[in-house]
Amino acid sequence: MKLIILTLVILSNIFAALPAKSETVLEKIKRTGLLEVAMREDAIPFGYRDSNNNLQGLCLDFIQLLRGELKHKLNLQIISVKIYKSTLFNRFQLLENKTVDFECGPNSIRKNIPDGVSFSRPFFVTGTQFLVRSDNQKNFNFSSSLEGISIGVLRDTTTQELLRQKYPLATYQEFQGVTGRLRGIQSLRRNRIDAFASDGILLIGEAVILGLSLGKDYQLIPAIL
Repeated sequence: MKLIILTLVILSNIFAALPAKSETVLEKIKRTGLLEVAMREDAIPFGYRDSNNNLQGLCLDFIQLLRGELKHKLNLQIISVKIYKSTLFNRFQLLENKTVDFECGPNSIRKNIPDGVSFSRPFFVTGTQFLVRSDNQKNFNFSSSLEGISIGVLRDTTTQELLRQKYPLATYQEFQGVTGRLRGIQSLRRNRIDAFASDGILLIGEAVILGLSLGKDYQLIPAIL
């Protein structure tokens, strides 16, 4: 199977001018002292809620680093941060509506995005993989059509689009919402689907949180070389 490499980026309009006052986002931050950002709560390890419902993740660390850089660049002693929750379905809209200055999450670079929204340089690369039960791994031949194989995917994602093009004869079960990936993996554990497909790093994150024994009872296939 040829892997499509997915790139983790920041969706950003931070240098774009705001139409009402011809003010860039940097100018707005300097004027207000407020950085408004969005991050996911369903994308371990980039953004998630821990067992105490506290927001955690690499994106949170990145936001703090960016805050420090902006304080230096804009010569401000204090920059407040307001964090919004982003999802697969509202991440572009939050930027398009100027609700936030940028969004951090596992976003695949694509062409069809709203005007005024752009991608930063990538800072993480992963690939599409399947989480499967070890006793079912032998049934996956990625050179075949995967006909008769039931695959869980998140709705309206590049992973779903890729797999439907590559394996149109497979059976797909769609999951959506903040808990979509979690519910998909739970369906795999209950033998309701044969595999759940997503970005490999996100599958690893969910597996760790759920206590799945990767390499023993469950496998990530194919390997990313």
